Amino acid sequence: MEPSDSEKQPTASLNIGLIIRFVLSQIRRYFAEFIGIFMVITFSFYVESKGEDYENRMTYEELLKDIIKELKLVQSYTLAYADQNLHIEHIYEQQLAKWDLNDDHIFFLDPKDPLFDEVHYLPMSTYTDLRPYDEPKLLFSLFEQGTLEFKLVSHATQIIEGLDEGHLIDQILLLNRQEKILVDDFKQRVKNLWTRDLGIIDLDDPHFWITHRTYIQQDHYLRHNLAERVDLWHELNSVLLDYEQALSTDIAQLDSINVAFENEGYFIYWQYR
Repeated sequence: MEPSDSEKQPTASLNIGLIIRFVLSQIRRYFAEFIGIFMVITFSFYVESKGEDYENRMTYEELLKDIIKELKLVQSYTLAYADQNLHIEHIYEQQLAKWDLNDDHIFFLDPKDPLFDEVHYLPMSTYTDLRPYDEPKLLFSLFEQGTLEFKLVSHATQIIEGLDEGHLIDQILLLNRQEKILVDDFKQRVKNLWTRDLGIIDLDDPHFWITHRTYIQQDHYLRHNLAERVDLWHELNSVLLDYEQALSTDIAQLDSINVAFENEGYFIYWQYR
């Protein structure tokens, strides 16, 4: 005997309810799985991003240390160059002061003189020597690439980019070029005038400076050339000291930033202090 319609209705309703509950449970299950997968992917991207930031930060710290080390080399070179330049200036300043003396040895440097060195025993024989400023090359080009890791610490970047502007360096190089012009003029003077008046020229021969002492003293252009060069050396010393002071200030600032880097604490990629 078949069940009546009234008996079938509760059974159908039950089946529909079961289907709905099953569908809802499946939706919840897949939604939970989706949320889980989404969180895993998002977290993996987050960790990867933190890892890149950490690697960039470590790269920046190492480059900053290299820059500081190289700036200290430039500072040492500048101080040594300034000391040598000052020594040269004093030698030729003394030569200029003796110019009018009636003494066959005015173009000699007395071995008892505190300024004496064997290279400049005959100061005017080494007058054509040039010592252009040639500081060690730096890593500034790395910071000019503009990649993100070099912009993490804006203050350090500003200091480094400011160093590369080179206003004081431009002054030093300009004075070097002006000095070379004076030396070239002296060479032309010897070639075009002295050889005509004196014959064979040997600037390294002490007897040459004794024999032709009066002629050289009366060469007013040479005296003027020497006076200009002494003034250039004096100006160069002033700029060199300014540059060394600027380097000292920048090194101190970069050192403080580097110390802050070293004091940071990390657990894997996460900074905790």
